[in-house]
Amino acid sequence: MVNGCTGAVEGERPYSSVKVSATALAVVTAMLAVILFALWVL
Repeated sequence: MVNGCTGAVEGERPYSSVKVSATALAVVTAMLAVILFALWVL
């Protein structure tokens, strides 16, 4: 929760392990695709 007057944040952020894992997998896959494409073009 964020205090509207002071901007102070209370509590913890609800991280979803599924979403974090999916994002990490997507980033690794995209990096691998770029590297493979670069090697194929060169």
